Amino acid sequence: MKPLALRDLAGAVVLIVLSAGAPSCSRASQAEACAADRQELAAAVERDQHLGAMLHEVDSLAGSGKGVEAANRIDKAVRPELARTSDEASQLHMRTRWGLARQKQLRALLDARAASLSDYADALRSDRLDEVVEAMTAQRDIEKRAMEVQKAIGSEPDSSTGECAAP
Repeated sequence: MKPLALRDLAGAVVLIVLSAGAPSCSRASQAEACAADRQELAAAVERDQHLGAMLHEVDSLAGSGKGVEAANRIDKAVRPELARTSDEASQLHMRTRWGLARQKQLRALLDARAASLSDYADALRSDRLDEVVEAMTAQRDIEKRAMEVQKAIGSEPDSSTGECAAP
């Protein structure tokens, strides 16, 4: 009977040791999941930055009195690129709560960009200075928002608060 009791005790010790190591493994895998989310989101931010650069070119055309050409650039280049970027952002597979929250921010930004493009193109075609200024101000506000999203995605998630846990 005694050998059985020692075997049971040894098994219990092994179980305790293994379960004590489990949380650190879990934290490591959560950190890896957050890192993977950050990597995917960073690529999406790069695509959004490209959109921002395209819209800056539109602003430059508008500023040099080429409103119709700027509006055409929105329709022929910016809108299709925005549609691709939005589709890709929707397809991201986030593994953590942190990643899902950042993806939601990014998608809201891209939705705001999409919603503003018609007004911007219409204002540029109208050649009405007050409408153009209002539309450009809206674009500036979206760019500020883009910088906030970029900063949020570039920040380190806090794994101690459970941000890196699965959703």
